Amino acid sequence: DVVIEMLRNARDAHATSIFLATSREGRMKTLAFLDDGDGIPIEMHERVFEPRVTSKLETMVMDKWGVHGRGMALYSIKANTLEACVIASGPQLGSSLGVRIDLDALPEKTDQSSLPVIGRDEEGSTAIVSGPHNVNRTVAEFALDLRDDVFLGSPAEIVATLVDWGRPRLAEMRLLFCDDIETMPLTLRPAAAADATELVELSARLGLDVSERTAHRILAGQIAPLESFLDQLLEHGRDARTTKREVDLYRDRRGLRLSEDDLG
Repeated sequence: DVVIEMLRNARDAHATSIFLATSREGRMKTLAFLDDGDGIPIEMHERVFEPRVTSKLETMVMDKWGVHGRGMALYSIKANTLEACVIASGPQLGSSLGVRIDLDALPEKTDQSSLPVIGRDEEGSTAIVSGPHNVNRTVAEFALDLRDDVFLGSPAEIVATLVDWGRPRLAEMRLLFCDDIETMPLTLRPAAAADATELVELSARLGLDVSERTAHRILAGQIAPLESFLDQLLEHGRDARTTKREVDLYRDRRGLRLSEDDLG
């Protein structure tokens, strides 16, 4: 429920690319949602978590998940988690929102690693045809419905993806030599890092904590960027029909297991 409400929140802000970093330590789960949407004015950063407060002009949307946009989703998330906050955001800069969940107080389903299977529904349309109702399936259903790019992985994988995703866009937007990085869209900032130390700092400001060793590995291309989650499923869909595939957030794209130090 937390994940779908946060994804809908990004969609309502006209985001076309959403990056979800998830990590877990014991019974504590941390989620960071970054998007390239409209952003939230600074004066609204605290108020958006109050009931019936929204920063969007369109205040209500009806979709397959029900009614959304009445200013209650973020309030409900904050009321039921340890922490929910705007990490960074600004008009036309996109947003980064963080959520910390005590899994003893707000349990999640046990099977969080299995991938859903994409196939054809009775009308011949592409659809989720099987798989447990976990975070992976929620992200897949959202991405399939909106056709937005949603990237799902560990903080290290998301930082690697942002670096790769942002570099060509920085060149196109002539922002590579921007004097004030605070004026740059959030999702482009990791790509502007001059070295590993700066990458650690810029990522931390977005709610993505990685070690300097991990940052060095990212810049050296040793932690590969992710494909969008939907592309991953479509690419592996045929195999998924016969073989149970799992997403291991502690492995990089080459299949190598990341150490705790690598994960930051």
